Amino acid sequence: MLKRISRLEEEIAEMRARYIHHETDKAWRVCRTRKALIFAATYAISVLLLFAAGSPNPFFGAFLPVAAFAASTLVLDAAREWWLEHLY
Repeated sequence: MLKRISRLEEEIAEMRARYIHHETDKAWRVCRTRKALIFAATYAISVLLLFAAGSPNPFFGAFLPVAAFAASTLVLDAAREWWLEHLY
């Protein structure tokens, strides 16, 4: 009986650890810091690629991919909210 209780306690501890990991992962996926890092990385990579391609103004041209990503995240956030409210 004590062995079974001990095993159940271990399983509960494992479930709690998975829950905490899941919650932190979910928080990271929706945080603004993550989006800002993606924006910055997208801009930097775009500048480098446009500069290597000989673009006349790579710093300005690199805003297009960042703006597209920002717009897509805003649209997807709104679409998710609508889906949760109406279809889920």
